[in-house]
Amino acid sequence: MELEHEQVMFQAINLPAALRRQLLDELVARLHDKDDVSPEWLEEIQRRIDDYDAGRTQAIPAEEAFRQIRQRLKAEKSSDL
Repeated sequence: MELEHEQVMFQAINLPAALRRQLLDELVARLHDKDDVSPEWLEEIQRRIDDYDAGRTQAIPAEEAFRQIRQRLKAEKSSDL
């Protein structure tokens, strides 16, 4: 099973960009039942993907994202006191 998973991942990663995007769209669409995700949230997800693909936004490492979140939560907590 692990070998099959690795083969699928390797093939997916090596697809041309347009096909990787199509595959991602298909996978995301099947993550949840349509009743679980509002149309507005699906539109927001697509907007964020489009912004990233167009270079209007950039990804940051997860460690940095969590650091920023902790910093904001700490600041909010301090202002509530």
